[in-house]
Amino acid sequence: MTDKAAVTITLEYPLEFADEEIVEIKLRRATGKDLKLSMKGANQVQDSIALAVRLSGQLPAVFDIMDASDLTAVLDEVGNLLKSGQKTG
Repeated sequence: MTDKAAVTITLEYPLEFADEEIVEIKLRRATGKDLKLSMKGANQVQDSIALAVRLSGQLPAVFDIMDASDLTAVLDEVGNLLKSGQKTG
């Protein structure tokens, strides 16, 4: 997977976590395994956050303390990644 397949979301409200300032979240494209392991069907928001955790490599606690507007932006991009696929010709 190349960097072109990744999406970077700049946080409107950067956060501090484990003595590190997080100013952006980078998401890679999802695989079938990502969907299988994160989509439990209990709650759409929880499933989407679990998928964002897998795609970003961040710890779940980062998303727990993230501002709601930033979290919404991240989850919107997760949805966009699932909708958009690389076209084959």
